[in-house]
Amino acid sequence: MSINKLEKYIFVGCMATMSITAMVFEPYVVFDENGTALTQDALDSNPSDIVRHLWAWYAKSFDPIFLETPLFLRIMCGVDMAIFGPLQAAIGFALWTLRCEKREGGWHTAKKYMGREKGVPSMCEMFV
Repeated sequence: MSINKLEKYIFVGCMATMSITAMVFEPYVVFDENGTALTQDALDSNPSDIVRHLWAWYAKSFDPIFLETPLFLRIMCGVDMAIFGPLQAAIGFALWTLRCEKREGGWHTAKKYMGREKGVPSMCEMFV
């Protein structure tokens, strides 16, 4: 099984999107100083804030829990921002720069000791 370059770029793009959302957009709304980032008064006070208006549309249309952010959501978004966001960025970067070269003593030599000669692909075989 191998993944072509288009699929690799789509996967890297998804990881980048999730990472940016976790580290930039969620904290912008969830960690507002008084928790009123998406109230109508806050939206009317700054009509040029496109990010806040997009979040308000998203919250009203699909995810109303963001309209009033409870404590568990703040904790969950904090973990998302501190742990998952950087990890998603690191995975995307690793896949973007993945290079596998067949050389003696490399991954192709180790696969016979790891049971991969039975057809289970390694990470390098999947993304090359």
